[in-house]
Formats: sequence, structure tokens, C-alpha cells
Amino acid sequence: MLGNKVRTLRKNSNLTLNELADKLNARYAETATFTKGKLSKWENNKDEPKLSSVVLLADFFNVSIDYFMDRKTEIQAVFDELNSTRQNKVLHFAHSELEQQNNEDDKIVPLFKVIGTTEAAAARGLGYGFDFDDYDTYSVYTDEEPPAYDVATRVSGNSMLPDYEDGDMLYLIDSGISKYSGQLCVVSYNDQTYFKKVYTEPNGLRLVSLNSDYKDIFIDYPPESGTHLKIFSVVGSFTPVEESYR
Repeated sequence: MLGNKVRTLRKNSNLTLNELADKLNARYAETATFTKGKLSKWENNKDEPKLSSVVLLADFFNVSIDYFMDRKTEIQAVFDELNSTRQNKVLHFAHSELEQQNNEDDKIVPLFKVIGTTEAAAARGLGYGFDFDDYDTYSVYTDEEPPAYDVATRVSGNSMLPDYEDGDMLYLIDSGISKYSGQLCVVSYNDQTYFKKVYTEPNGLRLVSLNSDYKDIFIDYPPESGTHLKIFSVVGSFTPVEESYR
């Protein structure tokens, strides 16, 4: 109880009731008056101080208001000190906030279904086929409206940490073959698919991980005859949410 906390703070400060009253009066003489009897009633829970006095006690002992009272008690204390006109305003506002909160809780969060296909390896040496297979698909959900994209794919591995985690989804567009200078891309090369930052160099493409634990990958460019190479630009990403979230 509040009184017990006042007593504990006073004793921890090695103050008698008289000494505490004198110090409070010396510091807050223009704000309030404290007496030994008043403090004694508070400590023995025979009377409760007004919120304004609690604020002064908290300031004096260098503790928070929350130390003396929980949120519900604090609201009640403030309400009790208001006149009837202001109390009515507070009640009207509180009812309005509660109604708005209830309406928000009842709202259905829209989820967007995204069809994913294949997986983009975010680790060196992992591959999942040359191209994205329209028949090997799965569904994931997001609460953010997707951008325009051609295909979506799941990140597999940890070489693109900390920005992209295993299981994140990527939105991709077929960007064809062009020059690259650090763009995030998914590269399908022969029987492997990579998610990396791509750089164009004189004799090929350098695939760079965000995670410094992984070495760069270099592939010939332009590709030799019979070599499969396709590059998709990353235009967005998201972490899937459960359908039950809705």
C-alpha cells in the first residue's frame, strides 16, 4: 500500500516523521504544507494523500509516480480532483476511446495471398533448379499490399543476413540481361539459384553476400553456349504471416 511505501522510503533515508515534514516544507513551501500528523496518517493508511502530494513525495524521494500507485489508481486520483464539469468531459472522452478501440479490435486485418515458387539460395553451393517451376508452388500471406512483380520466391539460407533471413519472401521481376552494380538479384545459373548482390566485371558477374562469412561467387558472362543464365531483380520483400492472423 502507498503508506507502507512512504514509510519504507523515509526509514531508508534515516528520517523521522518530524524531519521528513521539515524537509518537505522547506523544499515545497509554496506548494503544500506537511505535518507529522498528516504523514503519520498516510503511513498508517488512515488517510490518502492527494495526487499533488504524491507527486511531491515522488520528487523528494527521487522515485516515479508508478512506484506509489498503479495506473488505475493514478487515473482515479486525477479524476477525483477534477470538478464535475471536467469529470464529465473525461468520461465522454474515455467512452469515445473505448468505442474506437473495440471497433479496431473487431476489424479484420486484410491478408494478401502470394504464390511462391522454388527457393533462392542465400548460401554458397545451394541450388534448387535452373528456373522457377509454375507447377512447384506454395502459398504464403502478407498484410502489406504487394508491389508489381513477376514471381515470388523464398529465401533459403543465411548468407544475406542481417537484412534477409531464411524464410523471407522476395518479389522479383524478370530484368533480362544488363549491367549490374550492386543490385539485389536472384540469379538462376545452370542448376543453381542464388540470391546475392550482383556486380558486372570485365569477364563475368560477381555474386556477393551481405554476410561476410561467405565468399563471393563468380560466373562467366556472357555465358558459354548451352549455359542457362537468368537474372531477376528484387523489387521488394516480406516476412510471411500466418493466415490465422486474420
